[in-house]
Formats: sequence, C-alpha cells, structure tokens
Amino acid sequence: MKRNNTLTLFWRVVIVLFVAGTIILLYGRNNFILGTALIMFRWILMALGTFFLYLAVTRRTSIYITAVLSISLGGILIEYSFNKFNEASLESGEASIDVSLMTYNVFFKNVRPNSSISKIQTYNPDVLVVQELTPEWKTKLAKTIGRSYPYQSLFPLSGTHGIGVYSKHPIMNTELLDDNKHPYAQAVTLVIDGKRIRLFNVHLASPAIAVEHPEDFIGLFSANYEVRRKQLGKLNLIADQAKHNFDVQLLVGDLNTVVYEPIYRDLLNHWVNLHDLAGNGWGYNFPNSAKVGPVTTLDYILIKGKAKGVGTQVIEGGGSDHLAVSGKIRI
Repeated sequence: MKRNNTLTLFWRVVIVLFVAGTIILLYGRNNFILGTALIMFRWILMALGTFFLYLAVTRRTSIYITAVLSISLGGILIEYSFNKFNEASLESGEASIDVSLMTYNVFFKNVRPNSSISKIQTYNPDVLVVQELTPEWKTKLAKTIGRSYPYQSLFPLSGTHGIGVYSKHPIMNTELLDDNKHPYAQAVTLVIDGKRIRLFNVHLASPAIAVEHPEDFIGLFSANYEVRRKQLGKLNLIADQAKHNFDVQLLVGDLNTVVYEPIYRDLLNHWVNLHDLAGNGWGYNFPNSAKVGPVTTLDYILIKGKAKGVGTQVIEGGGSDHLAVSGKIRI
C-alpha cells in the first residue's frame, strides 16, 4: 500500500511539473527560446499529456489534476489551431504562364565557384536571386551567365552583404532596404506576361556570430533574433501595404531562420511557403559540407497573391555552404 501511495505521489509531482512547463511554454510562445521549444516538442507534449491524463483517470486522481491536464492539452491544441487558422493562402486567379526561380547564397568564400555556376547553368531559371554577391562573383557571373539575363539589378559588396537579381523578364524598378548601412533585402518589380510581380531578394542578419561564440550564445542569438524579427516585420509591412498594386509578390532568399522559430511561424501569416505547396521531403539545404549533410532549411521561396505552386527542389552539389533552392510557380 505504501509503495502505491509513493508512486501516486511521484506521478502527481511529474504531472504538476508537466502542467507548469506547458503553461510556461504557451505563455512564452513568442519568446525565441520558449516558442521554439513549443514548436519543436508540441506533439511530444501532446503524447505525454495524453499519457498523464490516462494515469489520472485510471488511478482516480483528484478532479483538479484531471482538469488542469485537460486544460493544458486543450491549450496546446488551441495554440496549434490558431496558428493554422491564421496561415496565409494564395488567391484564386487566371494563371497562364510558368515562371522558374532559383535562390542561391553563393558564399563569399566559395573556393569552387565554377561548381556553383554549373548548377545555375543547368537549371537555367527565369529569375535568379543571389546572396553574398561580391565584386568577384559579379565578374564571374557576368562572364558565364550574363548574356542569358538581359535584366539585372546588382549590389555587389565585399563580404556577406552583396545581393543581386538576374532576370529574363524586364525589371522596372529596384528599392534597397538596409540596416546599419548593410542591405538585407532588395525589392524589384518584374513584368511577366503583362503581370506585375514584386520580388524581395532577402538576406537577413546571420546568427553565425552566436555559433562562433558559444560562451555568449543566448545573448548573441537573442540579439540576432530581434534584428531578424524587425527586418521581417518591415518586409511584411511593405508587402501588405502595396499588395493591391501587384498580381504576385515573392519573398525569396536566405532568411537565416529555421522553421521551428516563432518568427517563421508568424511569417506564414503573410506568405505561403512554396515547398509546403509543391515540394517533397524535408527541403533541407544547409549546410552543404563534405563532413555533414544538410540538417535544416535557411533558404526559401515564399509567395502571396494570384499564383499556383508547381514544384520546388533543393539542388544538390555546388561549392557554396548553402544548397540552391529552385521552384516553379504559375501566374
């Protein structure tokens, strides 16, 4: 009898800790640590909570414990349903032409640039957006693919901050968005089959410095997270304010953001991930290394407006630390 009471007390303590932890995660859903933990472990929490609820019912635990467990499970489901309900969707419209896209962080320290250029030439997209476009990269691309892209909007810079768009369709205008004198996006207006397309070529602030300094990882990553949150907020605001001026808008590039982060969850309130519509597999594209294969996604093709998703893929190989991501939409 004593042993049974001890076990009962043990499970009660575990259940109380579970409920407290779940409440903290739900309350902190927008915090970069707590929100990420909630997204990553949501279904594990659901499984544990269901098991604890089973124990509470079968062992005739107090109604109070059963109730708070039920509320905790309900909270997880409501939070998930709220996210799904608020996700953006594409608009219906007449679609007449397919447009192929490629986003590629070519890597400013790329020691095998010809391998990366070969991937671009093989896929031969209608619109190519690149990040980490250095003056050296601009020269190499001009010699190899320049003639294939009569319309270009390029901002080469030393290091990681250069960006550029190569297009087979007319580019009407370009706007550069910068943060502390470093561009994190360029907005170009394309005209394709008589339709106005706005494309944001994005390279958000990198959290690499946090990885390089593990002794202050939390502080550095938190600061980076806040910068990326503000950058995405600015992009979303610009896109939403002028959405009626464009048939389709595209947010393409290196977001330096993984799908488990709360800012990515909230990004889907404004944009649709092409991979979710028309992709296969996990879509991982980083890192591209001989020692380890891709374990996460940093580069995306996001869309809104009157478009349909046709397909998307991660292009294996190349000399960059990122794999290129290609896609096709119908507009």
